[in-house]
Amino acid sequence: MNESMQLVLIYSGFQLLIGFLLAINAVKFRFKTEILLGDNGNTEMLKAMRSHGNWSEYAPAYIISLLLIAVVQGPIWLIHTIGIMSFIARASHGYGLNQEEDTNIFRQAGFVLSALSMLLCVISLIYLGYTL
Repeated sequence: MNESMQLVLIYSGFQLLIGFLLAINAVKFRFKTEILLGDNGNTEMLKAMRSHGNWSEYAPAYIISLLLIAVVQGPIWLIHTIGIMSFIARASHGYGLNQEEDTNIFRQAGFVLSALSMLLCVISLIYLGYTL
């Protein structure tokens, strides 16, 4: 196995770990609140659901981007950059979304890093598509 694919596996595993932890957090709140479906207007439950849902909306794009970059033998530094940025972004945002204060540095940093890493994915994929 080449280094690029090995990195994709590692960064994908870390990304999925975040999703697993956010899912466990949502299940924990379901048991705590006895809300089996939806959020019943409970803010904590809504935050737990949205943090996992938001991760679910972003993570596949990062993982697919990393895989495509590796398949076309894109630069290793690019895989590291996207992998690290997206991990920090999703971990920070997921943590920040579950905090008492809706506006906090973790959520803000997570959003900014998510936007930047997604933009890097977009630019990289288009650039690699045209230059190969």
